[in-house]
This record gives sequence, C-alpha cells and structure tokens, in this order.
Amino acid sequence: MIVEPETMKFEYLDNGTAEAMPQGAGIQAAENVSRSGAKTVLTGLVGPKARSTLEAAGIRILQGVSGTVIEAVRAFQEGRLQPADEGTFAGGRPRGGGMGSGVGRGRGLGGGRGRGGGGGGGSRR
Repeated sequence: MIVEPETMKFEYLDNGTAEAMPQGAGIQAAENVSRSGAKTVLTGLVGPKARSTLEAAGIRILQGVSGTVIEAVRAFQEGRLQPADEGTFAGGRPRGGGMGSGVGRGRGLGGGRGRGGGGGGGSRR
C-alpha cells in the first residue's frame, strides 16, 4: 500500500510479479516501491538486497512494523518506528542483537495480501 500520511489517501501497489519470483523478489519489490514515488518504506523485515536497492533510490527504511496499515502509518506519524540499521537482518533472519523473529508478520503491510516481511508499505513522505 502506498499511503499519503497527511491525507491518508492510499493506492494499492501490485507486488504479485515479485512475489512469484524464485529469486530477486525483494529487489523487484524495492524497484516497484521506488517507481511509485515513495519516500519511506514501513516494513517488518528488509533483506540486504532490497535494502541496498531502496537506499540507492534514496528511500528511508523504517522497520519493526506490525499491525494494520493505519496502525503503521500512525506509528510513523508519531515517530515510533526505528530506522533499519546495518546488519540487523541477513537472509530475512535477525542476527546478533536483532529485533527478534516475531516482528512484522504482515497483517496489512504486504501488498494487501497480509504477508508483510519483504513486501512492506510505502509513504510518500
């Protein structure tokens, strides 16, 4: 979902093609987000390749997101989300000092399919 935080207007960003890919799904999803004009991604987890693609596009990544899209946007508006930090996730799993595996299981943040994780949502702010 692409959400304009000030107005809460949203649009669905189809991630179906990326989801079906055996490899490179995170990179493809990140490229889709970049083309959408999003400035920030709200996600539970971000893999290293998707992260690199988003960062190269100048997109801020906020992680540890869970709940509905509305809850995630409110957490964003209130400044309660943490920036993705170096080395937190490798291959989709936390490593040394990561946040734990129970974070960001979707519930409204995965291209509208409740899959969260690498899909994420974007904000134009």
